[in-house]
Amino acid sequence: MNLDRSFPLFPLAVAAVSELVAVWCLFRLWRRRSPIRVKLFWSLVLIVPVFGPLLFGALGRPLPPNPDHAQAPFDLTRHDPSDLPTHAPEPPPL
Repeated sequence: MNLDRSFPLFPLAVAAVSELVAVWCLFRLWRRRSPIRVKLFWSLVLIVPVFGPLLFGALGRPLPPNPDHAQAPFDLTRHDPSDLPTHAPEPPPL
């Protein structure tokens, strides 16, 4: 029995990957600050395999890179080395 003829794996794999992308998009969509009607509309669109994530990617507003609460309060890549301690702090007395 030839597996390729009895069970088409490629369309199933495309649909599975599409739904994984849709779930990720739904998770990100519901975490951002948007009106509920926008979230419901895009949730219904994302349910459609393959075309839903494509439409969301093409027509949906881009997702922010990081939610507001996940951003660092300052730039961690820029620091003055003189601000760093030169020795380890003393341990507290017992």
